[in-house]
Amino acid sequence: MRTNFLIALALLSLPFAQACQSTTTTTPATTPIDASSEEYSIYKRVIEDVCQPVESMPVLNITVPNHLHDPASDVPYKFVRDNTKLTQKSTLDDFWNKNQEPADLDYKLDLVHGNVYITEAQAPRVPTYPGYVELSRIGFNADHTQAIVYCGHVWTLSGSQGRAWYLVLGKSASGWAVTSKLPSHRTNPAN
Repeated sequence: MRTNFLIALALLSLPFAQACQSTTTTTPATTPIDASSEEYSIYKRVIEDVCQPVESMPVLNITVPNHLHDPASDVPYKFVRDNTKLTQKSTLDDFWNKNQEPADLDYKLDLVHGNVYITEAQAPRVPTYPGYVELSRIGFNADHTQAIVYCGHVWTLSGSQGRAWYLVLGKSASGWAVTSKLPSHRTNPAN
């Protein structure tokens, strides 16, 4: 409860702190993710099942670009394939194509513990506990039965520590489920 209060207090004081700054930053133009997209059901599953927040955890309001795969090379695909249950190269190609630029999360997540959206400018000011969640766009295979997404739980003010994974998901009659996790370069081995 106290953590929720501290997060709310920090976020409420941000406009005042930003007004006191003499420099301005420009946020790159982004495109929103279609709110009817099944991406939101996957984001919800990933945050609640993998990040496992015990209380409200801020979510970065735009996706982070990830350059896991270069379509000109098969090396990243082979690495992911050999270390996860990713079976179709088209899934990774879609991930690569969608993550060239960030996209807006359309404030449609409905998490069990509630959620607060933060901007990139606010992220460095979020308290280290509980930290915040960052997500990539989701890559799908052609028939939308397989997906890959990056999910990070960042907990340092510099954004340099946390846990992050590339998650492969499969779709069945009961919905999407994580089939394998591959730690990203951001994961701190001590955690």
